[in-house]
Amino acid sequence: FPGVGAPQSADALPHGAVGKRYHEPVSVPGRGTREMVIEVVEASPPHGFATESAIGPFETRMDIALEEAVGESGAAATQIRQTFSCRNRSPVRRLLFKAIAGSRIRRSSAQGLAALKQLLEEGQD
Repeated sequence: FPGVGAPQSADALPHGAVGKRYHEPVSVPGRGTREMVIEVVEASPPHGFATESAIGPFETRMDIALEEAVGESGAAATQIRQTFSCRNRSPVRRLLFKAIAGSRIRRSSAQGLAALKQLLEEGQD
């Protein structure tokens, strides 16, 4: 995803296991690069997973749902649905975050999902 570096495993748990942690560098406007710790909090293979993290005063959650689908050619496919949320107990900070970062996160998510789709489709050869 734009502004987000490659996540690095932070422990010996298997990928996708509840409790698995990752370190991920994130570009924060006006503050440079910060390291975010991401933890898998829900896992239901092969249906999806959820992660939570915190950066500064914000708590984030990302849910990924994987669903069977039919592709354009009629072949079996997978539909990926991503939901991202950010929480903060301060109403003022919530409004500021939404105004400043909301569109950037939506744009980055769309670019990241498009890149993931391309990688997955290229691997089907």
